[in-house]
Amino acid sequence: MFSKIRDNLFLSGVDDITKEKIAQNNIDIILNVSLDCKTPEIKNVEIIRIGFDDDAKIAEKEAQPAIDFLCEKLKSGNIVLVHCRKGASRSPHIVASVLSIIENKDYDEIYKEIRGLHPRTMAYSIGQEIKELPKNKLDQLFKVFGGKNNV
Repeated sequence: MFSKIRDNLFLSGVDDITKEKIAQNNIDIILNVSLDCKTPEIKNVEIIRIGFDDDAKIAEKEAQPAIDFLCEKLKSGNIVLVHCRKGASRSPHIVASVLSIIENKDYDEIYKEIRGLHPRTMAYSIGQEIKELPKNKLDQLFKVFGGKNNV
């Protein structure tokens, strides 16, 4: 599934990436947030891997470079595709985190919107798993991931 989230932001699993879809949508950067799947080579497209595990305890630290990178590229006017293996957990989390920062909206609200636009997205996100960590860590984590701590 290859989904348009915003005019400059797309989401997919690796198996859904085609040269035609990249060209049709003028995508100039592909951000691979998986640890092990290979992005297909596409001429004139920058491919960056900033992978992390989809375990919440690991993701709380390892996802930040991907969030920072995506924020920078979107603010610079790039058109970006974010993918992981299936496009169900890691990549929707990165997209929701970044949009909650850029649009100053609640993470859960954005994540729900992404689920509507990209049905492959898991019902329960990494960000929601992080909320279940002890309360004293929540303020720190939401500062890292963006969004609001409504717990």
